[in-house]
Amino acid sequence: MQKNRHNQAIALENNQFTNVMETLTECMETISHESSCACKQASSALLSDALLALDNAKILASQQKERLSYLEKLALTDELTGLHNRRGFTKAMERTLANARRYDEKGVLLFIDLNAFKPINDTYGHDAGDEVLRQTSRLLMDNIRDNDYAGRLGGDEFAVLLVRTSWDNGITRAKALDRALNRYYTSWEGRMIGIGASIGVQVYDGSSTSIDLLKHADQAMYHAKRQGEGPKLYLEKVQYG
Repeated sequence: MQKNRHNQAIALENNQFTNVMETLTECMETISHESSCACKQASSALLSDALLALDNAKILASQQKERLSYLEKLALTDELTGLHNRRGFTKAMERTLANARRYDEKGVLLFIDLNAFKPINDTYGHDAGDEVLRQTSRLLMDNIRDNDYAGRLGGDEFAVLLVRTSWDNGITRAKALDRALNRYYTSWEGRMIGIGASIGVQVYDGSSTSIDLLKHADQAMYHAKRQGEGPKLYLEKVQYG
């Protein structure tokens, strides 16, 4: 809704620029036909300057809008990984849940926590840890669709929102991502570092809220982390309503 209002404001401002430009152009044409030679020259010069100043103002306004859009995007993006940050992911989740309420849609949220991430930083350094985070992000993006969302919630915690998908299909995709994460190794200065992750899975529908959805998926992730050896995936199918 806010984005639509922003686009409407831009369209209105562009129309205003266009209207002013057309009015000034008409004035120049009128002057060229009705005024004396000296008056024509002076008025035409003034109007030409006004048109140039207006055109420059329009260019500046456009640049400012682009800058604003860039800053807005930056505020919603994790600088290290390029994924949504917590704020950006929460906004995407709230939009998705609004659509779920409106169109009776369902989907699945995955809450992902990397296993033994602190020892990676302690053993190989924070640069290695950052590379693991970047590789994890790429792995997530490679395993979701264009209409899904992936975000880094902070530290070594990630989330994936599988939009408009059934519970069974969501579980199938969660298991595939679980296998991919827990079999992946990244190379760092000649050494192979395993990523490994615990994943909590929670279904959503039109009655879900972003706070409860994240809470249940987070709880499911901790169940997965406590399972020890074996699959690092836990399903918590809480019914809402």
